[in-house]
Amino acid sequence: LDRVRRTLLTAIDDVFRPLSAADPIHRTEPVSTKKLLQGDGCWTTQKKILGWLIDTVSMTIMLPPRRLDRLASLLASIPPTRKRLALPAYYQLLGELRSMSLALPGARGL
Repeated sequence: LDRVRRTLLTAIDDVFRPLSAADPIHRTEPVSTKKLLQGDGCWTTQKKILGWLIDTVSMTIMLPPRRLDRLASLLASIPPTRKRLALPAYYQLLGELRSMSLALPGARGL
């Protein structure tokens, strides 16, 4: 794996030219050292990508604990005896459910 990592980083260096003093200020290095130090460049079967926990071994996609807590608190805020919901609260709940529908079983038609 170390050999593959070195090969990939070398290939990126071969494709993109190095930074020079004449470059615009918004141009950055193609390989982010900060992200590499955070572990974004390490080989693993579980990654958090765009807010989703993806496991390539079990072929699953899960909600992170923060979003699960958010969903539980939204659903707990609506009493089961309530028959109606104010329109803004309904739209908020619907938006949250739609954004999480990929990981919720049975939420295909949302």
